Amino acid sequence: MLFILVMDVLNSLIHMAYSSNLLMPLAGQCSWPRISLYAGDVVIFVKPELMDLSVVRDLLQCFGAVTGLKTNPMKSSVTPSSAQKRTWRILQKSFSCSVGSFPCSYLGTPFTIQKPSKADLLPLIDKVSSKLLGWKAPLLSKVGRLVVVKSVLSATPIHLMIALDLPKWVIRLSTLLKSHSLSLYLPSLSLSTVQHLCQTVQNSVFRRGLRHPITNSLKSMDKRRRGFLSKGQEQANGGNCMVSWAKVQQPYLYGGLGVHDLERMGWALRMRWLWFMKADASRPWAGLPVQIPSQAKAFFEMAVEITVGNGENTKFWTDRWLHDKRVADLAPNLLRAIPKRVAKRRTMNIKGALTVQVLVEYLHISELLEGVVLQPYTPDTPVWRLSSSGFYNSKSAYEAMFVGTIKFSPWKRMWKTWAPANCRFFIWLAINNRCWTSDRLAKRGLPHQPACPFCDQA
Repeated sequence: MLFILVMDVLNSLIHMAYSSNLLMPLAGQCSWPRISLYAGDVVIFVKPELMDLSVVRDLLQCFGAVTGLKTNPMKSSVTPSSAQKRTWRILQKSFSCSVGSFPCSYLGTPFTIQKPSKADLLPLIDKVSSKLLGWKAPLLSKVGRLVVVKSVLSATPIHLMIALDLPKWVIRLSTLLKSHSLSLYLPSLSLSTVQHLCQTVQNSVFRRGLRHPITNSLKSMDKRRRGFLSKGQEQANGGNCMVSWAKVQQPYLYGGLGVHDLERMGWALRMRWLWFMKADASRPWAGLPVQIPSQAKAFFEMAVEITVGNGENTKFWTDRWLHDKRVADLAPNLLRAIPKRVAKRRTMNIKGALTVQVLVEYLHISELLEGVVLQPYTPDTPVWRLSSSGFYNSKSAYEAMFVGTIKFSPWKRMWKTWAPANCRFFIWLAINNRCWTSDRLAKRGLPHQPACPFCDQA
């Protein structure tokens, strides 16, 4: 708490310098934050002008002299957003620390002015692979490998998935690493090193009989996570997989093993930014675009209902506020008759030939609006309909994405019982008819005993 109070002084100094016109405004029309504080990490956003840089340098020196929290040049860096020679000369003249370049890393997240490339996201894969080096997958039972997949491999990318819309190749690569400990084949090489070898030797292959080149193996990420869980190997094909991966990724309630679907989990995690924009529009990043697919946005709009107060933060056409419905759904033809640039708010600017259907929808909406009374001193309140509390949480969002799947009624009796985990896992396989019983072996022409060894019955 004391550290937070002290760092709040630095925050006040930066904002006071800006309000006193000692710092130039940043680009754009939004009110961008000047400083970001988290634990011992500080990021200050400033124009690359000599005057601004001198003010920031003097503020840091003054702050360090008073509080004792002096800036360490060896651990600090200045990163310009452009590569102009003039900018580099100004930075080198103003600060004694190193001058970096984008992309850089902040709090474990790639910090870039463009869409992150594959090279920017490979450290995430290296981090996942480093956690697998100590595990000897073939010596673990299937339940043990399931615990590793859930507790380690599925949890590692969550920090990045909150901030970034990870491309599918990263999700597939994370899935691949969940299926195979790299120590089985390349115990001393990280994945970035493997990719470098791939670029230099296109025809190189993994040792110990791997059939496909490394480039092709990076495209089959799902096979490796599946293989780690099923056989503790790099790949598991055919009967080794036993149960489809889509089934494994379903929650217990729907008959799966509860392994997170990384794509859906990423959607659920990033929906929290959409929620914060509704619940607290004063946050400094509220004007920034959120990287979330259109399907997830549509899901969010379905799950959020607005309790109208003064109406200032409610979108007239697209928010769900009028009798638990959107005006755009109640009057789609009327919406198409309104110019797009004014369609985000209530308007009387209706153009074009008005058909009978448009007039009917207009009268219907007008009738519904007569019962709406705004409260000038009460803010609009969003309600998350998928939780009893009315507040957003990623768990409820993730679970709701499986609604419509056939439920597995006795899941509690199977997974919440006192039986050992290996027994519960075996029962799950038996319920899905994935145990290698004699009838299944016979169908595949595999060796089997024609009679039960206990009762001698066929």
